[in-house]
Amino acid sequence: MKSLVTIDRYGRTVGRLFVGSLNINKQMVRAGHAWAYKRYMKVIKLIGRVNGSALVGQQAAS
Repeated sequence: MKSLVTIDRYGRTVGRLFVGSLNINKQMVRAGHAWAYKRYMKVIKLIGRVNGSALVGQQAAS
């Protein structure tokens, strides 16, 4: 299941993706394959930090 959250200032779709009850967004952040922007996913970024995500602590792409 996918759900549109918003369109960001660059025209990109920001949404949520689930396979069954599995939140793919969370899994990608936990694995270090995606950024969790505060505006969209404050809690997920904290989870990534706790789990030692490789992307946490690096400068976000602009």
